[in-house]
Amino acid sequence: MTSDTTKRRRTTGLIVLASVLFVGSLARARDVLRSGMPWQIRPVQPDTPRSIRQRDDAVGYCFDADAAILLTSGADGLPGRGGEDDNLNGIIDDRSEMGAVPSDDRCLSPADPGYSGAADRDETMVISRGTYVRCDSAERILTHDGWWIGE
Repeated sequence: MTSDTTKRRRTTGLIVLASVLFVGSLARARDVLRSGMPWQIRPVQPDTPRSIRQRDDAVGYCFDADAAILLTSGADGLPGRGGEDDNLNGIIDDRSEMGAVPSDDRCLSPADPGYSGAADRDETMVISRGTYVRCDSAERILTHDGWWIGE
C-alpha cells in the first residue's frame, strides 16, 4: 500500500469516527429535550467559613500531633480473622495478628465512631500519632456533605 492510500484510509476512518460521535451527541440531545426536564440557570453561592460553621451538622477539627490512631478488633472481638492463625506463628488469634487482611479489624481516629470504646480495650494498639481532633477554632469542618477546608 502506498503512503497516499494509507493517509486516505486514516482520514476516512477519522471522518467516520467523528460522524458517529456527532450523530450520537445529537441523539442524546434529542433524548434530553424529550425527557421534559425543566432547564433553568441556578446561581451557586460558594460556601463561606461563617455559613459552614453555622450549619447544625458542622463539627470543627484541628490537627493534633499527639492524637493516637488506633488498630482494634472488629465485630468478632478477635485480632485478625477469628479462629485463624493469620501470621502462621502457631498461635491462633494472638495480638500480633491484629489488622490481618481480610479481617474485620478496624483502624480508628478520634473522628470515628467507637474510638473512645476501642481505646479502653486491652487488644487495641496505637499504630500512629497525628490526626485531626474536634476543636472550636477549626481548620477543617466536617458536615454531612463532606469536609470543608478553611483558608
